[in-house]
Amino acid sequence: MWLFVLFVAIPLIEIALFIQVGGLIGLWPTLGIVLLTAVVGTALMRSQGARAWAEVQRS
Repeated sequence: MWLFVLFVAIPLIEIALFIQVGGLIGLWPTLGIVLLTAVVGTALMRSQGARAWAEVQRS
């Protein structure tokens, strides 16, 4: 049951934080930050995935 609560609570907290940050710095800077973190996260996942795959191939 606590896992269900986490799956519901975390997105709600995230949405509330987006609203707060958007109110402080504006819509476009907020969207820019979200897109920038998405691009950086995707690049990090790709590089770490490639590193893990190379490690699997080596072993």
